[in-house]
Amino acid sequence: MLHILWMILKILLIIIGIILGLVLLLVLLLLFCPVRYKVHAAKEEEASLTDVRADGTVSWLFGGAAVGVTYKDRNTDISIRLFGIPVDKLLSRGKKEKKETEEDVFLPDIPRTETEEPAGSASGSIVEDISAEKTEEVKPEAPEEKASEIREDETASVPSPEEKTEKPVEVPETVKEEPFPAQIPEAETVGTEEEKESLFEKIGSRIEKLKEKLQQVRDKVHTICTQVTWWRDFFFHERTQAAIRMLFSEVRGIIHHVLPTRMYGDLAFGCEDPSLTGRITGVLAMSIPFHKNQIAFSPSFECRSFVKGDVTVKGRIYGIAFVAAGVRLVLSKNIRFVIGKVRNRKKEDNHKEE
Repeated sequence: MLHILWMILKILLIIIGIILGLVLLLVLLLLFCPVRYKVHAAKEEEASLTDVRADGTVSWLFGGAAVGVTYKDRNTDISIRLFGIPVDKLLSRGKKEKKETEEDVFLPDIPRTETEEPAGSASGSIVEDISAEKTEEVKPEAPEEKASEIREDETASVPSPEEKTEKPVEVPETVKEEPFPAQIPEAETVGTEEEKESLFEKIGSRIEKLKEKLQQVRDKVHTICTQVTWWRDFFFHERTQAAIRMLFSEVRGIIHHVLPTRMYGDLAFGCEDPSLTGRITGVLAMSIPFHKNQIAFSPSFECRSFVKGDVTVKGRIYGIAFVAAGVRLVLSKNIRFVIGKVRNRKKEDNHKEE
């Protein structure tokens, strides 16, 4: 029994070891196996700028995984290869096969049962119903009956002699006695006093609201001033300046690492204005430290505009460069000081207010 348990435990440990080894191998490949890129562009003298032929590839794991993009005749094509297998073509074939199978599929004809009636029978029944409704229409009444009904209505509308008698006129009630003129000014004085009191209350409430708004504005201005002074002191602090310098140096190093390592080819150009050709030549001469004089520039001062050339650019990117830059930034005391200062800013403000 123990022997069986030991064998099971041994198999599980071997599986776990294999999984950990694969994970470690993948991490090492991501860190130390570079991602390489290559861009090639060519243009003839007679072709326009949109007729440039260009292709670029990005590969990893020594070309095991590669993505390529080509631009030719104003069309772009993308190809994906995994250890030499064209993945994009396999996916496109699968989609085409699915479309073909969907087009081939059709619904079978449903057999008609004997109990179903033809469509003509339904239309015949509808015609019969319409004819029956027409026969059942109401016939028009006789003119004699209509005349008798009109006479009866006229006799009913004529009033009787008793109704013509006039109704007695209602006498209006006696008008209530109006107050004496001596009582009117007292009511007016009471109303004016109440209006004055309400007016004073409104004015007082508006003054209090105005004071509250002014106090709010004053508090906002005070908080803004305190924040500005805090950020100013924080930015011009010695450790903050050291952290900014270190951050810029790391970013500059990553950009230098990502830039192409090799550039070669030739480029011929010209403009209608010879002075403009000379300016462009001066600007391109400043790029010699980047391509190490591997691109041959040949300007033309024949007063005609054209561009012709064939240029290739290559480079590589290591994952360990990004990881090393991140570790250096995290372990820096100045960077940690800046992060802690920004996090504890609210706590410091609350402590000062208390």
